[in-house]
Amino acid sequence: MALPVPRPALLSLGISLARGRVLVRIAWVMAALMALVGAAVAAYLGREGRSAPLPSLLVLASAVYAYGAGFLVAFAGATQAFRRDRDEGIRALVEAHGATRGEYLVARAAGLAIVVAVAAVGATLLTGVIAMLSAARLGLFVETGGALLAALLATALFSVVVTLVALAALGGRTRMGGYFFLLLVFVAPEGLSAWTSQLVPGGWGRLVSLPGILTAFQEALTPGTFDGALLARSSAALVAALLVGGLAVRAELARIEAEGRP
Repeated sequence: MALPVPRPALLSLGISLARGRVLVRIAWVMAALMALVGAAVAAYLGREGRSAPLPSLLVLASAVYAYGAGFLVAFAGATQAFRRDRDEGIRALVEAHGATRGEYLVARAAGLAIVVAVAAVGATLLTGVIAMLSAARLGLFVETGGALLAALLATALFSVVVTLVALAALGGRTRMGGYFFLLLVFVAPEGLSAWTSQLVPGGWGRLVSLPGILTAFQEALTPGTFDGALLARSSAALVAALLVGGLAVRAELARIEAEGRP
């Protein structure tokens, strides 16, 4: 079944609803400050010359931006999103203009994912550009550019994954219930990975949690640590995670709709 493609106006509405939260704007400011610090560190490390660890900096910085500002944006934008849209008449307005349930859902998720990416991907891009400009030799410039491309793609995918998790967790639940859901699907599997990794076939041990999948994907794509087999496995795991996440978000929306019926 094809994924519904929302009209531009509906996607704009999804972005506007996501970025309108005060905590989202605070997270954007935090991401900008973090990016400036990261850029300054990149420029400083560039002074080390040919041995500057700029690619490693990008791997670390992109993770900080994603799990710092990106996480905050996603959960601030997702909190009670479906319930507010229902109670404030947004859903009724959208339906009155002929949008289907699927189009609304895609627009809401895509809008929030874009808002998350502004923080996480934007900060990564700024740090990466400064890092590339700080490279003292062509080989380091190319290696840093490859690390930047891997970090941008991984951070963009993180934005989508964490958006789905956030909407499934907090789209209609209370904060307490939502954070318990987050603990169950995002944090607990990572904490148990030392044990669960022994239960899966060889080569899949790092892919038993969402953070593990995302980290493995970026590592496999980065030039200095490129691993084609790991890239294929982590890509397959990411596709599965996105499918399951999409189904969980749709189930949460259906629950809110059923709750609102007389």
